Amino acid sequence: MNASHSTKPPKYGDSGPASLRSILESKSIPKVGFDIRAASKLLFRDFNVSLNGIYDLQLMELASRDRHQSKKHLAGFAKCVDQDVPKSKATKCRWLQPDDSTNMHLFNTLGRAPYMKRVELYPALWEVYRQRLSLPGQAFWLSSARLESWQRVQDSKRGKSLGPMCWWDSELLESTMESWNEGIFTEHMAGGCELNEDAE
Repeated sequence: MNASHSTKPPKYGDSGPASLRSILESKSIPKVGFDIRAASKLLFRDFNVSLNGIYDLQLMELASRDRHQSKKHLAGFAKCVDQDVPKSKATKCRWLQPDDSTNMHLFNTLGRAPYMKRVELYPALWEVYRQRLSLPGQAFWLSSARLESWQRVQDSKRGKSLGPMCWWDSELLESTMESWNEGIFTEHMAGGCELNEDAE
């Protein structure tokens, strides 16, 4: 998740179409984060904000793995950056060399907090995983990544360190995919099936 600079930061309780609360809770405004459980728990507990329309990059990485790779164990942020963000990206240079004063001069003069180095890598990771999940035959995984991201928000008060069981348990995966395909087929036969970019 990212935040824009403003002379008067919006309050969580502000009303109106552009309030921070309305953006965070909007299903139609896509947002990304990495392992959103802690942020979701904090927002809900302290501000009564329930995230919606969010893609968890950790789950997108898991969903975008090759079919021969296990989807049981989650990858950490550093591993995702290391394996999926091109070394030519300036944001990756800042991540790999945090003490390089020449690399950080502009970054520091903009008044950004150190954790923003992590946040500014989100678009690069999103681009990689979104592209992988746009390939033919990946609609199920894109749809599942969004659904499981939403589920993470709902389950954010419980500890959970494994990926969604239906992604790595072969019987559950087969059953889930079969159910998903039947739903798509039924909608198609009824003339109401149209897979948009979110494969909903």
